[in-house]
Amino acid sequence: MAGVLMRFLCFVLAASPLAAQEPLFRADEDTPARNAVVNIGNCTGTLISDTVVLTAAHCWPLDRRRPDVAQGVLPCAGLDQQWDLQGAPRPATTGWQPVNAAAPPFMVRIGATTGRTRMATKVTAYALPLCADIALLQVARRVPPTVAVPIPVLTEPPELAPGADPFEGMGLRHAGWGGGRTATGRRLRRTGPVSYWSENGCHIFALPTLRENGMRIEGGDSGSPLIATAKGQDYVAAILFGRGIPDAEVCGLPLLRPPERHGVYTPTWRGTIADTDATDIGAWIGELVPRAVAAWPSGD
Repeated sequence: MAGVLMRFLCFVLAASPLAAQEPLFRADEDTPARNAVVNIGNCTGTLISDTVVLTAAHCWPLDRRRPDVAQGVLPCAGLDQQWDLQGAPRPATTGWQPVNAAAPPFMVRIGATTGRTRMATKVTAYALPLCADIALLQVARRVPPTVAVPIPVLTEPPELAPGADPFEGMGLRHAGWGGGRTATGRRLRRTGPVSYWSENGCHIFALPTLRENGMRIEGGDSGSPLIATAKGQDYVAAILFGRGIPDAEVCGLPLLRPPERHGVYTPTWRGTIADTDATDIGAWIGELVPRAVAAWPSGD
């Protein structure tokens, strides 16, 4: 009950004049540790190994996917909205797929601004789980640690009592390419703290820091990581796809109603969902990118 009351108080503060005193998003640092959050087209991704980027599925353009389209029964039974967010992928395979060779190259750009790219490399393969707005992109060139250091991914849920804050004792941070511009108009990666709000059976609901225009999520933020920090180590804990409460009939409503400008994240540790075709995301990442997997940090 105390946790519910605290989150209610957070909502009151977010809706009050005190919200104007929140720290705004700021320009991110141009360091190998921070440069793991990369620019991909009009979205954001995260380097989780020296050859793999994690992002939102709706950030992976349809024309770069396999040109062969299967017909018949649609996958993602029970999670139609999330299947649609993914771009309605067919065939329903979850392994690595080659990029459509007839499409223009899709580039991953590494650096704190698009005006000072430290490295650029094209995507050569991709993978999509069933019924989740998440994608893995494999790049052509290995990214050296002098350019960007991959962020490990949390793939198993913490052991918690129902309704408990999964990030108790951890710092949360957003980093993404939404809305930020340099004086010359180049895209700028920005970062700021995030407050955990609530969750349902499929998603995490959280409040990124306010932007100068009063928004928390802007175009370009899709695919951004929810970065959890414990004992000085960063972890990818979830991936942003936007706002709203998709597939609420199956996933349920969050414990608290999210404010209008909330962010909705797909946890990287999300397991299977009863009566649906949903992939166990944590196991899927562990199978395809075993080097990226990290255990949930202990509170010791």
